[in-house]
Amino acid sequence: MASAVEKILSRKDLGFWQLPEREFIWQGSEEFGRNLRRTFDHLIVLGMGGSALGGKCLVECLASTADVTFVSNTDPIGFERVLNNRKHLESAHFMAISKSGMTLELACMIDVLMSRLNKNDLS
Repeated sequence: MASAVEKILSRKDLGFWQLPEREFIWQGSEEFGRNLRRTFDHLIVLGMGGSALGGKCLVECLASTADVTFVSNTDPIGFERVLNNRKHLESAHFMAISKSGMTLELACMIDVLMSRLNKNDLS
């Protein structure tokens, strides 16, 4: 009898296990990243808790030279620090990440961000 882990890994409906084998996803992601780097100087990632941890881990493990800021909690002081850095806001691409797609805290952060960008004519 197969172990629970083997059963999970053999399921075809859980596509994330097969991601490393899907070349077209890697190629598309690399091209998207190259385009971002040509267009923007900074990446600001909004994601609560575990939603942002994968990207943060990659940036840290790869010792990336990319200018990336992760906002992964509702600390208003830290979020204001990001929003008050006009230089970053002017040259930033924003990425919001949610596993469920229904994270209230993330929706509030996006609303505050959009208000700030509109107020500063940066949207």
